[in-house]
Amino acid sequence: MSHQCMCGCQEPVQTGLGYAGADERERNRHRARRQQQLKTQERTRERRRIEQRALLNEHGMNDLTLTGLIEAAETQLALAQALAAEAVGRAARCDEASVLARITDATQQAVARLTTVELANERLRSDLSAAEARLAGAEARAVTADRDAAAVQQRMDRGVKRSSGATSRVQR
Repeated sequence: MSHQCMCGCQEPVQTGLGYAGADERERNRHRARRQQQLKTQERTRERRRIEQRALLNEHGMNDLTLTGLIEAAETQLALAQALAAEAVGRAARCDEASVLARITDATQQAVARLTTVELANERLRSDLSAAEARLAGAEARAVTADRDAAAVQQRMDRGVKRSSGATSRVQR
């Protein structure tokens, strides 16, 4: 074993071979993987060439000579450097006090929203407590009503028994 497979799988390769694998069939799979990688790389390169040519054409630079392309690249590099320097300068001049003020304002707004939410939450808790109290009262009244109904039913049952006993005595 001397080196790694050419397909990029990092598997070791036997001396004298270019691809990993114990037999020819397995090595063919590694060859096929490498061929697919090469085709993908070529398609990527071609797509980039097309995109670059389209960009050059868009800026009227497609027909420039080599010297013209180099000069345009130098100009673009100088522009990029100027833009970077301006961005750095603006960042350096950034007013720390205004940044701090914006952070303070944002913090105050967040605290105000939190306070509003906490007040609403407290109102909901109060409403819930009141509803629970009303429910407890209703449950107590329902229990009392059930007891009263049971007592009335018992009285009625006793009254029916008495009246049926009186009726049967009268019939005798």
